[in-house]
Amino acid sequence: MILIKKPGLLTTVQDQGRYGFQHNGVVTSGVMDRISSQLANWLAGNHANEAVLEITMIGPVLTFLDEALVAICGADLSPEIDEKKVRNGRTIFVKKRRGAAFWRM
Repeated sequence: MILIKKPGLLTTVQDQGRYGFQHNGVVTSGVMDRISSQLANWLAGNHANEAVLEITMIGPVLTFLDEALVAICGADLSPEIDEKKVRNGRTIFVKKRRGAAFWRM
């Protein structure tokens, strides 16, 4: 489980969008960076079309209440886990530490 302490600037939950409904006036929507979204899901062991957190300029502050396998892909917003910088494009195992691991971006 993840607790959102601060949402960041325009952090949204996005999937790959809705195709085949444009003739009804429904826009496709979905992630802005499809390749980074699919790569993050692949690195985290998810199906490529699973929803992701899409983050802009100022990232969220999240508390991980359980251990988690995550991946951060796309623009480099200088993410940190437990006040240590982490690199984009990699699988990251977030340990549960005294009930929480803090993730700042």
